[in-house]
Amino acid sequence: MTNENRTTWNHQEDAKLTDLINKYSPKNWSKLANMLGNRNGKQCRERWYNHLTPNVNKSPLQEWEKEKILELQTKFGNKWTKISKELPGRTDNTVKNFYHSYKNRKEKKKSGKKRKNLSLINQIEINECKKMIEDDSMIYFSQCSINILAEICYICYKKYFTNEEIKESELKKYPGIEIIFQSSISE
Repeated sequence: MTNENRTTWNHQEDAKLTDLINKYSPKNWSKLANMLGNRNGKQCRERWYNHLTPNVNKSPLQEWEKEKILELQTKFGNKWTKISKELPGRTDNTVKNFYHSYKNRKEKKKSGKKRKNLSLINQIEINECKKMIEDDSMIYFSQCSINILAEICYICYKKYFTNEEIKESELKKYPGIEIIFQSSISE
């Protein structure tokens, strides 16, 4: 059976797999899979050890277990089987899934804060651009100034609408713009 044909296990399959394991023991997974008919050995083994084994604790992780997983992951790295042995009834799959979802939530939260800070910085920078453009004493509307203003607008567009970093060469070309984009210099 290929990955494209994966289907959710149903109660009948679970019951049949449990009966086969009770009858033949969980040793020859390919043989058990052939008897089951529509699964491969790896799927049967993972279903048994991660879901059907009587000593699997399927309840939500307790706080002390979560803390222990984080502590042991720091100590052992991603050796999920080794970590799961320290948590009675928890499978390596449960431990791995918790860790990765914890890590993803933490990164998502971190990027959300970063985006919030960036949008505040961007708003300040946009306001500074507006002040410069609105201040008649800073801009003389000769053809040259309009061309420069257009190029500066393009740089602003690249930064705010395509999220490209402003190159140092662009800042050197228009030294005044560096004041506006101090935090945006890409190296």
